Amino acid sequence: SVRSKEIIDSSFTILDAVEKLELVKSRSETKRIINSDGIKVNDENYNISDFSLSSFASKKEIKISVGKKKIGVIKLIEN
Repeated sequence: SVRSKEIIDSSFTILDAVEKLELVKSRSETKRIINSDGIKVNDENYNISDFSLSSFASKKEIKISVGKKKIGVIKLIEN
């Protein structure tokens, strides 16, 4: 679980989320996958240049998919 506040102020980014869910081995690999449209957040391609998740802060959970097989869910909790 992650606090909504951390998502809104971008102290918790897509890089942190993928790392926490152990979907990819390194942050640099995560960036490379993002650049090649290999990551989806809530079933939509993720391509935000500053790696922010703030546009998803109003949701109760954020589903992150890397490729077709690796899927993880971050649950958001109120501050």
